[in-house]
Amino acid sequence: LPLPMMLFYNLSMIAFMANRFQLNEYYKCPPSDGHLMSSSVSWTPIPLYFLSSGVTFTLLYFICFLAMLQLKRHASNVLMLKLAIYDMLQLSVNSTATGFLGFYQIDYCDYPKLIFIAGTIGNGAWLAGAPSAVFVSFERLAEVAGGRMTDIFTKHNFRTLLILLLFWEFYPDIYYNPVHSVINYGLPIFLLAINATLVHFLLFKTNYHISQWLYKKKIQIIAQGLVLTIFHASTGIIYEIMQHYAVPSWMFIVGELSWQQSSAMMPVVYLTLNRTIQNQVIHLILPKSIRFKLGIKNVKETIAQENNQNAGALYVAPPAPAGGCGAKVGSQKNLACL
Repeated sequence: LPLPMMLFYNLSMIAFMANRFQLNEYYKCPPSDGHLMSSSVSWTPIPLYFLSSGVTFTLLYFICFLAMLQLKRHASNVLMLKLAIYDMLQLSVNSTATGFLGFYQIDYCDYPKLIFIAGTIGNGAWLAGAPSAVFVSFERLAEVAGGRMTDIFTKHNFRTLLILLLFWEFYPDIYYNPVHSVINYGLPIFLLAINATLVHFLLFKTNYHISQWLYKKKIQIIAQGLVLTIFHASTGIIYEIMQHYAVPSWMFIVGELSWQQSSAMMPVVYLTLNRTIQNQVIHLILPKSIRFKLGIKNVKETIAQENNQNAGALYVAPPAPAGGCGAKVGSQKNLACL
């Protein structure tokens, strides 16, 4: 099954389908609260922001996703592809769907099944994507630091890791999920620890190389890790607080914004700091003739050009025969000096 379809088969959806698409009593609305949908719309900035930004960020991420599909199936690229799928699913819920429902002032009790399914997809994508976010950072650290950490990303071990992640993606449960709390508390800890170690290696260790990322500056790597850590960590902490304590209404907006940015900032980072994806996106958008006039080449074209240059540099012309350049070699005129 394609990865997005797996989220429809986590335990929440299985329980929902097994109950003949009837919601459990925990999700049912009181009879007096049903069908309260108003035909009016809300022109307040908040739902309009979430709706418009959700469409924009999803489009940008989809372009980056298409670019990543063209790259070599290195461990980092595979993890980034998985994270991109879950991030786009989250954006469809925490931004586009949220803005649409808010714009038309649709309450949960107006369409409980629809909102239940949307919530299941959003929550499932968050729980399934969290390990991918951690391993994206860890793979980056392993490539910079080297040593035994790279063993996990060898072909056999990485295949085993993907299988374990596949089982994890089926897990998200219904109602109160203790693993949800483990993820929300553990995600900040792991991301902070991994990216702090990464910064240490970049700033204080000089003998490092990054073959797959094609960065020019250390700050680019640090910025990507910083963005990934800040928004994922803050989202987990805020939602865990809201799950257990009464909070003011503004906290829900802050949590929604943080959740949105944990996914939305990734394409922004890719398009501004990741030269590999930048070049590939330009390759997808601009025709080859225009790109070559501007001196823009993607990774494959750059490598092919370098190989041609290296091949030309290795060519050695044959020595001129006695008699100079105008002399004949057999029946052919000597061209070595031309």
